[in-house]
Amino acid sequence: IAVETDSSAITIACVRAGLGVGVIASLPGGRITSSVQIRSLATDLGRVNVVAAFRRGRLLPDVLRRVIDLVMSSQLVDQTR
Repeated sequence: IAVETDSSAITIACVRAGLGVGVIASLPGGRITSSVQIRSLATDLGRVNVVAAFRRGRLLPDVLRRVIDLVMSSQLVDQTR
């Protein structure tokens, strides 16, 4: 059985309830994963693409625009796409 959730908190709750293994985006040692055993998949999955999606023409709040700009300015971002 496979279940897809729309939040990390729900996925972790399912794991805590004994429903199996969950895969989430999280930093090691994060608050949400403190109650379960974790294993990084970085060596198995390699590079992971992250997308900021918003409606075309939408004016973004300044704080969101700054976050996107900060991520895009990172050395780790492939800006050729």
